[in-house]
Amino acid sequence: MIDENNLSGGSGSGYTFSINGGAIFPIDSCIRVYANDLPYLVRVFDSEGCYTEKEVLVTQPDEIIVDLGDEVVVDLGEAEVIHLNTNAIVDTIVWDLDLTATSFEFLNSSKSEIEIEPVLNNTIYANVIDINGCEGSGEVNVIVNSLRNVTVPNIFSPNGDGLNDIFKVKTGKGVTKMNYMKIFDRWGELMHEEDNVYPAGGFCGSWDGTYKGSKLNPGVFVYMISISFNDNRTIVYRGSVTIVK
Repeated sequence: MIDENNLSGGSGSGYTFSINGGAIFPIDSCIRVYANDLPYLVRVFDSEGCYTEKEVLVTQPDEIIVDLGDEVVVDLGEAEVIHLNTNAIVDTIVWDLDLTATSFEFLNSSKSEIEIEPVLNNTIYANVIDINGCEGSGEVNVIVNSLRNVTVPNIFSPNGDGLNDIFKVKTGKGVTKMNYMKIFDRWGELMHEEDNVYPAGGFCGSWDGTYKGSKLNPGVFVYMISISFNDNRTIVYRGSVTIVK
């Protein structure tokens, strides 16, 4: 903007001005101009048509840089902090996230840091508005490592020695629930069943190697275990486990 004020001298008080020899404006006008490598010629006239002039150079402000860091790779169920860095004097920060792909929370009042817990690959955007109303934006890609944090043992020894006495499924972050666990003998008879079990202490499910209260002999048993994850995927794990004494 070009705005002329604090004028004195000349004849009368009816000052006007022009830019680059163009239209004449009342001195209290505010005229929009754009950054240019060449200066604008501003002439100020008094009521008799006399004038003075000066050149005004309007430069382009520095580009607003918004840096959200390098690509983020995170395991399913893990959280990550995104830091926003900028060269601007910030007035407002606006984040744009796909809430079907990630949850988030602000970590400070300026909203320059957020903690995300993604379940799907996505891109996070941020727009910065400075104190002059100028804007800049940045983005960061988020990649979710979809390896499943589930480990099912293939052997256990329910002999009461306190070591490996219980068959249980080890689960990590990203696991929301064991829908069911079914264990069969080699003839297909159901030996053990439980359902709707939530992770506790890093494990789900528990079988002590008994059937109707009686200890089973050493042998191979088949399991079917349905696990749900926080990305809305459900996987059925099938395999065998051996009882040893």
